[in-house]
Amino acid sequence: FSKRLLSLLVKNLDQEIRNRVENYENLKNSMKKVFSGAKEILFKCNNTSPYVLGLTFPDESKAQEAFLYLQNLRIPVSSWPDLPPEAISNSENHKLAITLRQSSIFLPVHKSINLELIRSFPDLNR
Repeated sequence: FSKRLLSLLVKNLDQEIRNRVENYENLKNSMKKVFSGAKEILFKCNNTSPYVLGLTFPDESKAQEAFLYLQNLRIPVSSWPDLPPEAISNSENHKLAITLRQSSIFLPVHKSINLELIRSFPDLNR
């Protein structure tokens, strides 16, 4: 049913999926090259159309550096959603959520990604 509905909006859904997969792979490879220590945290499954690339970093400062770098380039980037006060105040019970919030970034994946821009990112590894 979903595929039929999407077919009304997208002329060639299979091509759309191939474009997103290609863009996902290029974005992932470029980000791993630009940001040393970044690891993919949301893996693309077979027969799916990826919509987000999640990266985690070894520490909060590296994640913040990557977030600000991409934001300064006007590339859409987000972090793990804000945590409610009760999660922050009870850090022992919400350790994983807090770690993800502090050490992860997420980039949208869609068909309109400029691959030339992605491939031309300067290498920030020092």
